[in-house]
Amino acid sequence: MNALPQEPIHINDLCQRCGFFNAVTEINNGYGCNHPKNESWNFAKVRPADDDEEPVTYEVDEHKVRYALLRKRFGSYQQIVEADKNGEAGPYINKAMYDGEALKSINVIRQGACYAHSCPLGYNMDSDDWKELGEDPEDWGDEWIMLNEDESKTTESV
Repeated sequence: MNALPQEPIHINDLCQRCGFFNAVTEINNGYGCNHPKNESWNFAKVRPADDDEEPVTYEVDEHKVRYALLRKRFGSYQQIVEADKNGEAGPYINKAMYDGEALKSINVIRQGACYAHSCPLGYNMDSDDWKELGEDPEDWGDEWIMLNEDESKTTESV
């Protein structure tokens, strides 16, 4: 367990220490996030590993995910059209797109993307934050995070 400081931390430094970081993905150029509260995500499939490699997740088009879920639930294209006409398809797909079990049934997951602006462990620092610390915002860039107080304490996940 590593205690993280209640001070600015660069996104790359956080990635080195964060238990939720996932580099084994093609999502966001290898900056993946497995935090359950991450709101920046993409639909992904897992590419099986070769002999000496880890499995890698890769992005899947949302329309293909929708169609696969509808096919799994209703069957043929004609049956999907019929389900749409009678009002069943819309409510089903709106729920299924966020249902882990439904996605798993078509071998899809929601893979989070690691960004400073959407990190669930803290917030992306802006110019006012830097000024409060007595720093010139122009010297720092936009990939710095101030961890939430509870996240800067020793935790299992970070």
